[in-house]
Amino acid sequence: MLAPVATGIAALVFIGTTFVTRFISAGSMAGAVALMVACAAGNVAAPVTAGAFSPGPSSSIGIATTCPASIAGTERRIGLRL
Repeated sequence: MLAPVATGIAALVFIGTTFVTRFISAGSMAGAVALMVACAAGNVAAPVTAGAFSPGPSSSIGIATTCPASIAGTERRIGLRL
């Protein structure tokens, strides 16, 4: 098993953040951070923890390019028809 508990925690954080904010980008960033924290805090093998830390920062940096749109209010939200 890789990290089922950490993955479950990250999925719940992603779903919860996306549900509350209606932004998938916010949910992705929060989920990536939650996966890194859950792997580091849990009893997960070192290669799995390293794998959790590898894509997290790069995807958060990529998603961070949409933050100005989120702050400006121009990013599309889930469930809203414009």
